[in-house]
Amino acid sequence: MTEDRIDQLPKRLEFSIAALRSHPAPPEERAVHRMVLSPGRISGWGSTTTIGGNGVPSMDVDVVAMNGRICLIWKANLGGNCEQAGTVRRRGISQTVYDDRFPVRFTSGLVSDEVASLRLNRPGFGRIPVHDNVFQLNGGPSKPSFLIGRNRVGEVVTKIYVPGAPSGWEKLVDRAIKRWQRNPVGPPPQGIPSRR
Repeated sequence: MTEDRIDQLPKRLEFSIAALRSHPAPPEERAVHRMVLSPGRISGWGSTTTIGGNGVPSMDVDVVAMNGRICLIWKANLGGNCEQAGTVRRRGISQTVYDDRFPVRFTSGLVSDEVASLRLNRPGFGRIPVHDNVFQLNGGPSKPSFLIGRNRVGEVVTKIYVPGAPSGWEKLVDRAIKRWQRNPVGPPPQGIPSRR
């Protein structure tokens, strides 16, 4: 993909890529963000879907090769993560979501072409399906664990960290932050920067 084809990208993807590639402008320009095309290039991109389950829907994601890195962008929140290809091979790209809209938390992410199977290193969890290099663990263990990715001959090639369930205190703080974000009256709960 060449830089002159960036205009052909879907606008929502262009927005996410701009956030991942952008740099703040000088203060006199009010710190707006702008796409930085040099150095680096977008060499390719594609769209796919994770596999839902346990009350969690499938998630639409974009995979972008950019500036020598692989990026995974979740369409629902326009957020994304980028890693070097070697890092993706060793530990994937992942995001764990705790959201009241879903009955269970989930971890979704990206693995390299080498990964033929993916399992949690805890008993009671079956094989995690991988589709177009993306996965989604719907639910998860209560304690921190790892997703183990094996190649076709059974060798471990990837270990992806999966956090355990949030503590009662973390859930309470998360709910307080969400309430304050809907109605920002008074000082923000710990963890949210003040608007001063």
